[in-house]
Amino acid sequence: VQTCALPIYQLVGKKFYRGKGCEKCHNSGYKGRLGLYELLIMTDELRDMVVRNASTEELREVARRGGMITLRDSGMVAIYDGNTTATASGTPSLSGVETGDTVTITGSPTFTYAQKGVGNSITVTPSVNYGLGGTNAGNYSVAQPAITGTISQRSLSVTFSGTNRPYDATTVATVTASSDTRVTGDDLGTISASSANFSQAGVGTGLTVSISGISGSGPDAGNYTMPASATTTANITKRALTVTGTFTVANRAYDATTDATAQVTLPVSAGLSDVQPGDDATLSGTPAFTFAQATIGTGIAISTSGYSVVGTDATNYALTQPSFTANITARQVTIGGSLVVSTTKTYDRG
Repeated sequence: VQTCALPIYQLVGKKFYRGKGCEKCHNSGYKGRLGLYELLIMTDELRDMVVRNASTEELREVARRGGMITLRDSGMVAIYDGNTTATASGTPSLSGVETGDTVTITGSPTFTYAQKGVGNSITVTPSVNYGLGGTNAGNYSVAQPAITGTISQRSLSVTFSGTNRPYDATTVATVTASSDTRVTGDDLGTISASSANFSQAGVGTGLTVSISGISGSGPDAGNYTMPASATTTANITKRALTVTGTFTVANRAYDATTDATAQVTLPVSAGLSDVQPGDDATLSGTPAFTFAQATIGTGIAISTSGYSVVGTDATNYALTQPSFTANITARQVTIGGSLVVSTTKTYDRG
């Protein structure tokens, strides 16, 4: 930047990158081509300098003062910024003025691209035409310069948010673009990614999600270079499982306990719901069943304990124990003991 002759205001806010390379670009750090040009218009002053064998540095300095943009400067100046404002550097000069005549350039135009989107050789139009001033200006007419420029794609940064999801034995992730560095007012449509993957398939928190294939669908998307990749984080939670099979539940009489094991008949073959294909996760354990209360009642909740999930993939699952309801009825009692009742009595109306 220090060796560039462009005014500093043309470089403020611009980002400069060094390609690090990848397999797709054969580690060169470059993809595609963009033409950069350097045009030197020979003036009388430059001709004189060439005749007297001036140094390259002297020629370059005079050419820059006359408005020439070097190859290096050309590569820095055109970055898409979402508007049609063009920036001209250097100081315009006149060629063809006779020796001894006083002719100057008048006018300080601003410049506008014919379009705001990216493109090559775009016509640049001044807000006002250049004019001539000075003692001998009336003897000359001025041809307006033909100016073109290149608007190159702007590098876009995108921030993604990851979506938490239950375990499904894959690394596939879902992400949403939450913010980006687009020029205000540009329509990039939906920014999406063709690939988003967790760093592992198993459960975990704050897992890295690697994102690639980033693209935009809006009318201004072509004015940007989308990032090749991005990362975010999200969680994979345990997948809920239930016990499958038909359980039969019976009521019982009050017995002063909460034990309900005898009231539940187990399935012929109990299993697990929603175990992911290829996973090693099976049902294990001998269940015990317990009423929520020992006293009589109807629709009393019965809880289960003792079932578990075992296998190499068991840690990715959370088992929901079965639950039921049943009644505890009043317990019938009999009266016992030795009771002697007279077999006869005299009538007394009682």
